[in-house]
Amino acid sequence: MTSGILLALLALLLAALAAGFAWQERRSLDDDALVYSVEDSIRYVIGRLTPETAQIIRPPDVRRILEWEVRYLQDPRIRDGAGPVVAGGLPAAEFAQESLARLGHAYDGPHIIEVLDLRAEYLGTIGAVGEPLTAAEVADLGALDRERRHSNGGPG
Repeated sequence: MTSGILLALLALLLAALAAGFAWQERRSLDDDALVYSVEDSIRYVIGRLTPETAQIIRPPDVRRILEWEVRYLQDPRIRDGAGPVVAGGLPAAEFAQESLARLGHAYDGPHIIEVLDLRAEYLGTIGAVGEPLTAAEVADLGALDRERRHSNGGPG
């Protein structure tokens, strides 16, 4: 008798867990949240290149350019206090161009800018980019950055 009750409770618990998992899965399918994907961003860029650029910049080239931009965006030592980080900005493009040229992959600046602009557009389509900052907000960020570096013993 006790084992029958224990078995029934165990079956009830298992059914409750299965219902919880099913509910969670259904809920996640209904969710319209967009997630950044490297592969999706590469496909997005490739699919929107101008015909002229698409003749020169191939998918492996797009990947290289985007990887170097990400390196620039993620490593504050590269920027050395150059101000706020801007995805698709000219400093990121110059860094990618110079880094790739050192590795034997020479790309014209306008092609790199086009790739990075398209990536910034992709980020906007998935909701990863907000409204542009005002000049005052940029100045405030710069002051915070200098203050943070100074308090950490870096040059201020």
